[in-house]
Amino acid sequence: MEEVNVYFYNIPEVEKKKLSRYLISYNGNVERSFTMETTHLVARVDCLSQAQDIQCLLQENPKSKILHPRWLEVCFSKQKKVDTRKYQIDLMRHLTTTTTCDQP
Repeated sequence: MEEVNVYFYNIPEVEKKKLSRYLISYNGNVERSFTMETTHLVARVDCLSQAQDIQCLLQENPKSKILHPRWLEVCFSKQKKVDTRKYQIDLMRHLTTTTTCDQP
């Protein structure tokens, strides 16, 4: 997992700590903020405003991949970096939804 720099977005703290611990043990890095060095944005996108937040972040670094946390879990279980395509988040799908974060 070398050269993997992850920024977590909307990930519950307990899950984030667990994933961070594993990532660091596999020589990856956890970013405290989204930067040009961030290679992977691991996120849970539940509503339009979160998708908009991520879209704004990507203006700083459009090459970063937006992935579901499951990608990291699979990487750790296989003990190697796996292809991201299966775990990419379709941001456009979320941007075209009318779901707001305050709806049940």
